[in-house]
This record gives sequence, structure tokens and C-alpha cells, in this order.
Amino acid sequence: FIRTIKSSSSLNCGDSTATMKPYALNFLFILFANVAAFPGVCKSRRVGGRSVFKATKDDDSERSDDIFDTWDPRLSPHLYPDGLPDTSKEDKEEKEKVGVLLIDHGSRKSASNEFLHTLAERYQASSICPPHYIVKAAHMEIAEPSIEMGLRSLVDAGVGRIVCHPYFLSPGRHATEDVPRLIEEAKISLGDAISDIPVIKTEYLGSQSDLLLGVIGSMVNAAVRTGPKKQNSDMGFFGEIMRMMDAEISAEDVSS
Repeated sequence: FIRTIKSSSSLNCGDSTATMKPYALNFLFILFANVAAFPGVCKSRRVGGRSVFKATKDDDSERSDDIFDTWDPRLSPHLYPDGLPDTSKEDKEEKEKVGVLLIDHGSRKSASNEFLHTLAERYQASSICPPHYIVKAAHMEIAEPSIEMGLRSLVDAGVGRIVCHPYFLSPGRHATEDVPRLIEEAKISLGDAISDIPVIKTEYLGSQSDLLLGVIGSMVNAAVRTGPKKQNSDMGFFGEIMRMMDAEISAEDVSS
């Protein structure tokens, strides 16, 4: 610490007054402000012959995380409004895996079925999907994997609970009756393999009409901006001149 201060200062030999450079004063202010912001948290320790700070907790003597993994003493304490991030062992425990099964009707067209699987993969890779979620896709009928096959794949992946999402726009019979019935039949067929795993179902996709209206509006507006425009045949005075010229040219062509 003393070496840091010395390297950040300059001596005025003319009046024997030690003058600290401005950035050294800023360093001192930020350092002591951080210590004041976390009273009782820091203690001095020696590492490689230098004195540094180490966070301690009176009620957590087994904590081995280095304070500098979560705290930078060069930064203002205002950047830590909630205190230091909690890196206790409880937060590091692996969270229970959650299975997500997207379910559509199923189609004889492979491209239609593949679309749902691509959607599941994109959801799995997106920032809105927590890392402990496992996302799969299944079809109500016609194509595989079936709902039972989809549930089995999630069970084999070691999930602790499963959320089924009917990928349907309207509250028809498939979304409100057939899919729930097939989920229950699949649970019975899987037996003990899934008996201890809660399986719940979300509302069908179209139930979120407010969100869908925003999507529809964006798509319509984009089509209006980029689509073809109606040709304006009424150009006023200039339009009349152009029509007269076209008429004259046509008359000349006929006479010739």
C-alpha cells in the first residue's frame, strides 16, 4: 500500500512539501469509502509480501471465496447498492431440472413438424430460458415424437418436474380436451417412472392475446412499409398533359 502511494506521489523539493497527485487522492478516497461502506467485512492479510484485503463473516468460517472475485476496491461503493453478491454454498447448489414440452397438433408435412423442434431449440438457447430448463417438442398425433415419447425423454433427462405447453392459437377441442387427456394417458403408461414427477400444463398459446396483438401489429406495419404501393393515376395538371401526349402519340402511330 505504501509503495502504491509513493508511486502515485511527487515531492516538491523546493519547499519540502509533499504533494499528492490528484489520482492518488482519488484512490485513497475510493478505498476508504469502500471500507466504510462494508464495516467489519474486511481485514488485512499478507499475500506475496503485500497487504491486501480479505472478506470474512463471523458466522461463516468455512467460506473460501476470494473477496476480489465479487468486489473491486477501486470502484465506488455506490456500484454495490445491495452489498456484496452472495456466493454462499446454497447458491452454488445445482437447481432442480425443469422439463418443458411444447405440444402442437402434428402434420404430414415434415417441415411443419420440424418448425416446432427448431422453436424448442431456439427457446432452449435463448437468454429467457434458465440454464436448468430442458426443452423438448412433441406432437398430439400423426407425427413423432408423441406426447408420451416427449415426456419419457424428459424423465430420462432427470427432470424434477415437467411443464407442458399446448402450442395452439385457439381454444378448440385439441387444446382444451385432447392434449390434457393424452398427457394423463401418457402418465398412466409411464407408470412409476413419472409418478413422483409433477406434470402441469400451461394455457394454450392463443390465450395470451395481448402479446399476440403486439406481434400481429408489428407484422402488419412491416407489410405496409415494405409492400407494394397503389399507383396514383390522378396526377392533376401534369397527369392531364401526359395523357394528352400519349393520345397524340397513339394518333400518330395510327395515321402512319
